[in-house]
Amino acid sequence: MDRGIRTANERITEVMYKALLRELDYAEDFDLADLEIGLEGDGLLDEFEKRFEAHFKQPWRKRRKIGRSLNEAR
Repeated sequence: MDRGIRTANERITEVMYKALLRELDYAEDFDLADLEIGLEGDGLLDEFEKRFEAHFKQPWRKRRKIGRSLNEAR
């Protein structure tokens, strides 16, 4: 029966995934990392970062650490 309780293995997996994202210079937030990975796969990450910085006057890699960054990315 699944009661929504995380197992130790699930937590370790999350920690390891965040460490991998950090090492690959992606956002540690899973949703933002998914956005970055998708954009990179489509060859659009550099363009996205340029447009983001032009609009918000701050680099994406700095701003993505703010809680609103996913909404701003839209």
